[in-house]
Amino acid sequence: MKTPLERLHPVVAECEAEHGWAQTRWYETRSDDAGRAAAEHALAAAPAVVMAAGGDGTVRVVAEVMQGTGIPVALVPLCTGNLLARDVGAPLNDIAACVSAAFAGEDRPVDVGVAELEDVSGARRSHTFMVMAGIGLDAEMAESTSTIATRPTGRFGWARIGTRLTLQGLARRSPLSRRLLQQTPDLHALAYVQGTRFEARFDAPHLIELDGDSFGHITRVRVSVRPGALHIRVPVQTIVVEKSTTARLRPSRP
Repeated sequence: MKTPLERLHPVVAECEAEHGWAQTRWYETRSDDAGRAAAEHALAAAPAVVMAAGGDGTVRVVAEVMQGTGIPVALVPLCTGNLLARDVGAPLNDIAACVSAAFAGEDRPVDVGVAELEDVSGARRSHTFMVMAGIGLDAEMAESTSTIATRPTGRFGWARIGTRLTLQGLARRSPLSRRLLQQTPDLHALAYVQGTRFEARFDAPHLIELDGDSFGHITRVRVSVRPGALHIRVPVQTIVVEKSTTARLRPSRP
């Protein structure tokens, strides 16, 4: 977990007592492996639920280890992007609500993206991602934004990247903007596709990012989706049903 333990310990202890759970095991992340060892140690202990406390990078690594196990992951988002947490409706800026969901929430299956990468030396590796993968311009902008400010600030940091990427689609809608687009080769080179599997090979190495983290330069990538491979523990959705008054009308007697 990438967060001071003193912020989580009392909240978790309170939920343990309230729900009659055994004492929670704690596994701290290390900077040299982004939390993979902690997640693997947690998995080996056969937990009922795993809380991933930190940012998008921590969540991505925990998901990589927990996918396909059936063990739910509860999110405790503590950074600025919190992409997956926003997507699944996890509480933001509320540690107590996040921990409460871990103990008494419901499980929601979500898809997991898999990126198989090959670099210029021919070495291959595979990584998962939960929200987005970007190659070339997208990855360069994500890396530049991260370099300037450590991480994009909330949704708007990623929106600055997204604005550049969607500009091509908007620009093609008028003759004037199409002429302007022709003067911008890097935007003109963007293309849009949709599918369940994507494969690309490049003559020159391109940067790639997964959930906002750079994974270096690659010459080939294959992206696929594993439907429902990860269970996310989220707060129980309460449906409020408004009461209505009904009246039965009887025909009047003559």
